[in-house]
Amino acid sequence: MHPLDIVHNATTSSLHDEMKARERADAEKRRAHLDKQRAVVKQNPREARLYSHNLGGVHTHASVVIKVPWKDGSTKTYITCELSVDHEGLTLITVCPSCVYRHHRPVAESQLTMRSWHRRFSLDSFGEGELWVNPQNPAEVIQLAGTIETHEVQTCPDCHYRFQIEKSRDPRERGLCVMREA
Repeated sequence: MHPLDIVHNATTSSLHDEMKARERADAEKRRAHLDKQRAVVKQNPREARLYSHNLGGVHTHASVVIKVPWKDGSTKTYITCELSVDHEGLTLITVCPSCVYRHHRPVAESQLTMRSWHRRFSLDSFGEGELWVNPQNPAEVIQLAGTIETHEVQTCPDCHYRFQIEKSRDPRERGLCVMREA
């Protein structure tokens, strides 16, 4: 049995549960380490510096904003995604809107990790470096890394929601992506 095997009666395998627990513990460990680094910089701002190689956005990763529309075309929500680059390609961490809205799962348990060498997608520099203010929460300001476009239908491994991501066609939404159900 593979760690990501899911039984289709809304339960997960014990291997999947263990993997998710390890991922949560690893994320908490990385957050704690970064918090310690920030505390040192805050105590000694003249002597300590915190460097990061990011493309903008939030924390240590570049950000991509994906709009999730209702069927009538109005906006359901905006998803702020982390984008990172390594020697193999791009990694996008997003949230499955179906898991959150249809299946009422917590956001922390609804995350998808898309890797460009596995779930093919590309980054377009359209809107790169621009600031985006969330119209639903004006306190949220994001520096965009550009737009994402998927090259094939994507599927959530938990709820089997099928979707595609594309650049917004609205000229007022420069740098935004749109997630459409497939």
